[in-house]
Amino acid sequence: RSESQRSLLIESVLRIQPRMGEKQRAATEVLVFQQAEDILNRLPNNITDLNRERGKGVDFLNYSRTSGRDLKYLARPTKKCSPLETVLRHEVRRFNSLLSAVKHSTSRLVAALKGEEVMSDALQNVFESLSVNQVPKSWLEKSYVSCMPLGRWIVDLVSR
Repeated sequence: RSESQRSLLIESVLRIQPRMGEKQRAATEVLVFQQAEDILNRLPNNITDLNRERGKGVDFLNYSRTSGRDLKYLARPTKKCSPLETVLRHEVRRFNSLLSAVKHSTSRLVAALKGEEVMSDALQNVFESLSVNQVPKSWLEKSYVSCMPLGRWIVDLVSR
């Protein structure tokens, strides 16, 4: 509860700060534009889903730990998906959904800052979040729980 109150307080303080003048707005637009392009360049491609054909699943239950964190999966055909494979499929879909949302809104923001697209309310919210180094709410709705600022959140997202 204290974490949500802290977040609410920080959001309130950031929102009541005085609005920018024209020169500040232009400088902020340039910084957000560069930041958005950097995000787009750093994001990985969507993860290819596991083979969906029945009988072509991977047997994740049979593995051997050879060196620390390395798992060698024995990919042999199974008729049913293992519980681990089912969870992995769900996580891959959720992660791909998050990646798609971040890529879509960031590329639309870049287009809007270039003047190629109209700045909608959703894009304005993304712009304001990036300008104060916060993860946009539209991304957090699809994201894993995190209290990191934007820069560290992107690094964490890419490493995942």
